[in-house]
Amino acid sequence: MKKVISAVLVLLVMFVSVPAAAFELSGGLWSVSEQDFIPENQINHIYMLDLTLVQIGPLRLAGSAQYGGKLNNIADFLDLVRGELDEEGLGELEDFYLLGSLGGKVRVDWPVYRQLSVITVVGYDAVGNIGKFGDSAEDVSSGLYGGITYGAGLGVEIAPGLRLAGFYEHAPAVKNLMGEEDTGSIQGFDISIEYQIPVVVARAGYRSRVLKLENASGHRLSGFYVGAGIHF
Repeated sequence: MKKVISAVLVLLVMFVSVPAAAFELSGGLWSVSEQDFIPENQINHIYMLDLTLVQIGPLRLAGSAQYGGKLNNIADFLDLVRGELDEEGLGELEDFYLLGSLGGKVRVDWPVYRQLSVITVVGYDAVGNIGKFGDSAEDVSSGLYGGITYGAGLGVEIAPGLRLAGFYEHAPAVKNLMGEEDTGSIQGFDISIEYQIPVVVARAGYRSRVLKLENASGHRLSGFYVGAGIHF
């Protein structure tokens, strides 16, 4: 984990030291229509946030966050990431379940032919969940898993400002970042259409994400999403 953080910091220093101009902030809502290994009726929507900090030609440095569950439990997910989860306090709350993720990536859109580009990505994802079904702290369960993610896909500009893209990602060696040792993998794909005009960006698509674990159930989510944001 420390090696990954050090590598990300080195990349940040490299990119900030090079003149570049790019900023994009967008939010979205992912409507989950299919799910497995998740308590019934607990996750219907996933809130999404994407941020591009630096772009140099076809290369960009970006981060993302996702959250599904009651909004008043977001602070509990952040406590999980920090390793400061208060299970005693959670045991006094009403039953709930949440999913969340944080990630950072370096993405390159390689132009190969006219409006066609090949997308490659290397990054790091951390995925966590907290569930409480019972009357005490002993009924609280949680997990936080992380690993290096690789991705590839294709993008095509079908009209000025209008782009269609398909993307597959895979984290082949996900490890438990807290608690008992466990390993697994993350797989996902995303098909989207995006429209950009000055300052404003809008997108819609379909995505699926699967977390497989050796000693726990993991999860599978899929469904359509929409989003909008600003870019400079």
